[in-house]
Amino acid sequence: MKKPREWISYESILELKVSRSEILRTFENRLNQSTRLISQLEDWLEGTLPNYKQALGKVTEILGKNVTKEGADETIQEKLSYSLDYLKENESHFWEQAEKNLKWADFEDMDTEDYIDPLSAKFEEWEESYKKIEKVHGIIWAQITMNPDKFKPKQK
Repeated sequence: MKKPREWISYESILELKVSRSEILRTFENRLNQSTRLISQLEDWLEGTLPNYKQALGKVTEILGKNVTKEGADETIQEKLSYSLDYLKENESHFWEQAEKNLKWADFEDMDTEDYIDPLSAKFEEWEESYKKIEKVHGIIWAQITMNPDKFKPKQK
């Protein structure tokens, strides 16, 4: 026996709310991680980084060439700055979407089979940016740990 359409819509919106709760929890955890990673990166990049050109080459592979200006003199900090701005922009779009209330009436006549939650899409956009920054963090960390004697942190 087939369930009435109202029951399917109500069940779908409950599943969507549970899914959104999981997305929000994951987002907040990753947001906290990103804050820590960014803080470490900023501290590290204020110092003298060993094998800077090698690190710049690897960071360029991840973040791209000339993201902030033309020419070959773009620094890791400039590339990272652009990526951090993009991460913040995606965070803002995520929170805008998260603030929208889900109303059962909006879903009554919708085909939920092919529905993609806009919050999930915004999270994926943010996460893609976050993963790039995470990779850059790994590169810089590797440069420092492979050559700890050459790394000179900025004097405070």
